[in-house]
Amino acid sequence: GLAPTRYILLLNGTEPVDDSDGGASGNYLTATGFDNVLTIEDVSGNVVKASFLKDLIVLQVAPRDGCFNKTFGLSGNNNGDKSDDLTVESTGEILPEDSSSSDIFEKFVRTQIISEESESLFPAEDFVPVSSDDAFTPIFSDQLDLSLCPAACNSNAACCLDASQGGEDLVEAFAVATKDIE
Repeated sequence: GLAPTRYILLLNGTEPVDDSDGGASGNYLTATGFDNVLTIEDVSGNVVKASFLKDLIVLQVAPRDGCFNKTFGLSGNNNGDKSDDLTVESTGEILPEDSSSSDIFEKFVRTQIISEESESLFPAEDFVPVSSDDAFTPIFSDQLDLSLCPAACNSNAACCLDASQGGEDLVEAFAVATKDIE
């Protein structure tokens, strides 16, 4: 049998009355749910897919065809050329694809931090301001000793990072979450 649903769908704060399959439909959005995967599509064809695993949520975003070469930020620019996805908007610098995780974080990710409530998509009560010069620094996968990685990760650095931070339970979750991605 299927695992119990690990999410609740709310539209404008209310659970849809016809939400028997974990989905709903409206004038602008269609949400379908199956086996802890929620897919939301708007009338223009933009899709967000969330996979809810035991210890992990995986998000996939697919802009509609009309957004080709019209996006920017952490998801790249959607032009079919991954070599320029790490363009730093404020300077125009393009980081090489093989840049270290720490360089990507410092030069690219920090430029995307939302520090003002007016720039946030979230309601004021859910907004948490973060300064771009905040002292937080994550652990980077390219700094891990892959020889200590669980065999089930097959030397995949992202899987090793999950295992190092969340234990063996996340190794299985990682494998399930990434089986359809590449």
